[in-house]
Amino acid sequence: MVTYYSKFLLTYCLCITAIVSNAQSIQNVSPSTISKGDLISVTISGQSTNFTQVTGTMDLSLYQFSQSTTTINPVSITVNNDNEIVAGFRIPNCFPTGSYSLGVFDNADGFLSLAAALTLTNDPTPPTITNVSPSSGTAGNTLNVTISGQNTNFSQVTNVYQVLFSQLDATAFNTLVFEQSSSTIGGQLWFSQASPTGFDQVWFGQSSSTSFFPNSINAINNTTLEANVTIPLSLGAGNYNVSIYNEYDCILHKVGTIGVTPITSKSATENESLSVYPNPFLGSIYIETKDELFSGDVNIKMVDGQGKVILTKHITTPFYKLNTESLESGIYTLLIIKNGAVYSKKIVKE
Repeated sequence: MVTYYSKFLLTYCLCITAIVSNAQSIQNVSPSTISKGDLISVTISGQSTNFTQVTGTMDLSLYQFSQSTTTINPVSITVNNDNEIVAGFRIPNCFPTGSYSLGVFDNADGFLSLAAALTLTNDPTPPTITNVSPSSGTAGNTLNVTISGQNTNFSQVTNVYQVLFSQLDATAFNTLVFEQSSSTIGGQLWFSQASPTGFDQVWFGQSSSTSFFPNSINAINNTTLEANVTIPLSLGAGNYNVSIYNEYDCILHKVGTIGVTPITSKSATENESLSVYPNPFLGSIYIETKDELFSGDVNIKMVDGQGKVILTKHITTPFYKLNTESLESGIYTLLIIKNGAVYSKKIVKE
């Protein structure tokens, strides 16, 4: 009887051991240490798993629990066999360092996890802004600004680029991006003070109220951005910083990148060398210059009642007919800009 009971107990234990040893699990992750900014393939090894049997979506992520949950999702997943997956990760520079667990969910094995699967360390060569050119500009002028970086990922960002100049320091800018919120939308560019994951943004300004945005932005390569920027006529003098946010490099900040020179404005009625007529007008107005002050290249801007530049022209002749048929009735300011000086004229369309 004792012998029979002993055999039964041994058989039961062996069965339980076999069941436990054959249970699906994640056994190993390699490499076990990665750095911020890495674009890296991570091999995930399982035991008694059925990765090739999965139909539909496989959910996989690295996660960290602290004051809030940080999740890093892969950019690609490749199944090598039943017990091995290779996941491609691009690690953003703004994610916290430390230990990350791994979670995998599929319809063949259910949910599998491995605590403290790998460790994330700081980037040994973090991205930085190295240069902004040109380094100065005059209010009212339009510039093609080249922003150069080192170890940056400008051309990898798949969404919209944004630009703003400011005199905010790095700490104040971090607070502006991550603690405040806004839903301001501007054309094809999303101007926001919220953390816009997935967007490349560049800010130029003295503060949140004296900032200016680009007309267009183009990523030339991973380390070069080009922004076409019109410096507002109302902008004050000073050095303006540039700050960039995107999903891979996170926040980049460079102090004093562009020095802005203000322009002086004079009423056109105070200068007999300039005539603008008729006023009020209907379909067109005529601009006539009478001396060397306005000879050569002259820029003309039409500004509406909200301060928005709605029309820009470049003229090289002393007499110019400006077609205004597309303008709605209202009060406008006509700006004639020459050699850093601005002459303004209030005009009315009937």
